[in-house]
Amino acid sequence: IALSYCWGGPQPITTRQDNAQDHTNGIVFSELPKTLQDAIFVTSELGMRYLWVDCLCIIQDDPEDVAREISLMAQIFEQAYVSISAASAASVHEGFLANQNAPVGTAVPVTFNFPDSDMTPLLIERVERTRDPANDPINLRAWTLQEHILAPRMLVYSTEELWWQCESSVTHSKGQEEDLYYFSSKLEKHRRSLDYWRSIVQDYSRRFLTYSNDKLPALAGIAARFSRTSSARYFAGLWDIDLLGELMWCSSRSDISRPATQRAPSWSWASVDGEVH
Repeated sequence: IALSYCWGGPQPITTRQDNAQDHTNGIVFSELPKTLQDAIFVTSELGMRYLWVDCLCIIQDDPEDVAREISLMAQIFEQAYVSISAASAASVHEGFLANQNAPVGTAVPVTFNFPDSDMTPLLIERVERTRDPANDPINLRAWTLQEHILAPRMLVYSTEELWWQCESSVTHSKGQEEDLYYFSSKLEKHRRSLDYWRSIVQDYSRRFLTYSNDKLPALAGIAARFSRTSSARYFAGLWDIDLLGELMWCSSRSDISRPATQRAPSWSWASVDGEVH
C-alpha cells in the first residue's frame, strides 16, 4: 500500500542517515503523526503488511537515495495493491479518519401533516453525489497529482466522505457508483493526446511545491507514462510531436515570476512559478 498525503510543513519524524538502522528495527507507533497512524490502521484493517510512506521510506538527507526513490515513484504507485489518499488532511498532524462533513445542501428536513397522525418529520436527501476534489487540501500539493493519476486503485478519504476510485469506476461510501468501463478505451486514447498532457500541466502548475527544484521531478512519472504510450520525446516539460504548439504556453499571471535558481530552460513552462496554460 502507498500513502499519498500532505506534509504541511516540516515532518516530526523522518528517516535520515543517522537513524535509518533504528527505523529498520522498528518505530514506536505513538511517535508517529496522526495521518501516518491512520494509514497504518487502514493498512492493517485491509489485511496488508506493508505501507510505503515517503518521509520514512526515503532517507531524506541522502541525495543518492532521494534521487533513486524519486525515479521509482511512478513504479511505486502504479504497482501498489491500493493507494490511500489522505485527501482531507492539510498536514501530517491532522489525520483523515475523523468523521467527514456531509455535503452541504444534500439533505432537507420537511414536516408533513398526515391525517389522523401527529406532525411527522421526513428527511429528503439528494442521493446523487459528485466528488469535488477542489474541497480537498491534498489537491493543492504538486507531488500528489502524479500519485493520484498513476495509482490504478485508490481509497480517497476526502473532506466530505470516502471514495473508491479505480480505472473502471468511482464509488462513494453511500454506494453510488459511476461506471467508467464503457469509456475506458476512449480514456486510454485521451491519455495519449497532448490535450491530456496540457490539462495536467495546467492543474499541476497551480499547485505548491515545498522545494522549487522538484518542479520537473514531481511530474516525471506521468511524463514517463506519456512517453511510453505516445512514443514522443520529452524536453523539460514539452513534447516533440508538436513542439511549436508546446512552446505557445503562457503564464496566467500578469507578471511572470521565476525562481532564484534556474531549474529549467527559459522556453519551458517549468521555468516559471504559478499557473500556466
